[in-house]
Amino acid sequence: MRTIAYQQKATGNPNVQPEVARSWTVGAVATPTFLPGFALSVDYYQVKISGAIGTLQPQDVVDLCYVQNDPIQCSYLTILRDGGGQITQFSEILLFPINYAFQTNKGIDIETTYRTSLDRISTSLDGTLTLKGSVTHYISNLIDDTRNIPRETAGQIASAQITTQGPPKWNYRLSAIYSSDRVTAALIGRGYTSGVIDNNAVVCTTGCPLTTRGNPTFDQNYVGGAFFLDASIAYRFPIRNSSLQLQLTVNNILNRDPTLSPNGPTGDSQFAFPQTSRTTGDRLGRTYRLSARFTY
Repeated sequence: MRTIAYQQKATGNPNVQPEVARSWTVGAVATPTFLPGFALSVDYYQVKISGAIGTLQPQDVVDLCYVQNDPIQCSYLTILRDGGGQITQFSEILLFPINYAFQTNKGIDIETTYRTSLDRISTSLDGTLTLKGSVTHYISNLIDDTRNIPRETAGQIASAQITTQGPPKWNYRLSAIYSSDRVTAALIGRGYTSGVIDNNAVVCTTGCPLTTRGNPTFDQNYVGGAFFLDASIAYRFPIRNSSLQLQLTVNNILNRDPTLSPNGPTGDSQFAFPQTSRTTGDRLGRTYRLSARFTY
């Protein structure tokens, strides 16, 4: 195996056609009378997209040209060779969006809410308390571009440099919100569960089979999950017929990094950052925001 340097060029594609999606969902909502203020909803969904739009990775273009002898993909490579005819560099690999064959996504959304007035607990307390929880379970996220092996990406939360990045199996968000005439405070926990680098990987350290695009070999196939904690508090100052609200928000209180994953044959690492939810991971660390809102 040789490592060859390359430069990639990304462009648009005026020939891309609109995606066509067919979806259906089924769900239920429960609001039990014996627990006022509580609600639970569960929804199952399935979305099938034909002609899904995506862009091949540089390694895909090279494999399609040299392994599958696809002349169209070969035309997207500009090659530099040495005096002996050996490839020294791909001076340009042209990448642009195309219509994939299909993509199928299946999952379950669960959301629960409980809201109560605090004076039910004690007459000396005012305001309301709201507890919320939402969980998404990705059952499947199958991608097939008809050129490569179909890829099941649910649970693949590694760097997109080494594999096709997909959603974690479970994403979750939990919140507790207190609200009164003057004060609103919230505490929010969010995160995702652990996953793998590649669902089709062969894990071994000795006697490994030949690695392929369909079944790569790794000495470990694990990417940890992550949990992040946010908080905010707002106070409203009445000013005659107007009001001024000041709000302090602190994101990622624990200063938690996203989990690291390998980044290909170079052996270094980079953040695993689930593409389905940019609010799940956090590359900035702990951040503070102070805002003011004036109404009249």
